[in-house]
Amino acid sequence: MSGQKYLTLLAATAISSLSLLSLAHAGAKAIETPVSFALVMRGAEPVIGTAKCRPRQNCELVTGDSNIRLVFTSKGSGMGSTLSIDCTPSCSFVSGRSSIDINEATRQPIEIYQGEDRLIETLLVLRPRHVIGSLKLIMHKR
Repeated sequence: MSGQKYLTLLAATAISSLSLLSLAHAGAKAIETPVSFALVMRGAEPVIGTAKCRPRQNCELVTGDSNIRLVFTSKGSGMGSTLSIDCTPSCSFVSGRSSIDINEATRQPIEIYQGEDRLIETLLVLRPRHVIGSLKLIMHKR
C-alpha cells in the first residue's frame, strides 16, 4: 500500500472513530433525566430546583449551605430509585432510616422526621415521631 493511500485510510478511520465517540457522548447526554423537587423544612426557607440525573450515579439535589443533603440515585429504567437524606441534626424518612426506595408512581409528598434509627433491629414499640419537613419529587420522563 502506498504512503498516500495509507494516510488517507488512517485519516478516514480517525474521523469515523471521532464521529462514533461524539455519537456516544450525545447518547450519554440523552439519558439524563431531570428530577424536580420542592423541599420545605420547619423554620427554613423552601428550596425548589431541578437536577439532571444519570442512571446508577448519585445525583445531589440539595447541598451547599443548607443543613440538609439530598441524594437521588436512579437504578435504571423502570427499576425505581433510592433517595438518601443527611441532616444536621439527624433526620430520617417514615421508616426511621436515612434512605428509602421510591418509584415513578411516588406522587405524594415524602415526610421528613426528626431523628434517625441507627439500630439493626426494629423495636416493636410505638413512639412519637415529629415531622420536620416535606419533600415533593417529580421525575420527568424522557
